[in-house]
Amino acid sequence: MSQRGNVFERLFYHIEDAYDVFQDKPLTGNTIIRDYFLTPFEASRVFVIDTVLIDGTTERSFFRSVVTDEHEHPILVEFIP
Repeated sequence: MSQRGNVFERLFYHIEDAYDVFQDKPLTGNTIIRDYFLTPFEASRVFVIDTVLIDGTTERSFFRSVVTDEHEHPILVEFIP
């Protein structure tokens, strides 16, 4: 995802019932913690994030939510669709 200074806006989309389709796709290594979102999310969800840059271009990223810690707080891990 782009650096904050170049970002005009970010649009978040939840894709219903898509986790099983994307759960085995390769990861990029990028993660987003739950606190980044305004509304809480559960594990086993799929999100698309469109990052609109100041120059008008859009970068699309795909994330799935997984539980990775002992407190069972989900995080988002980016994957390649």
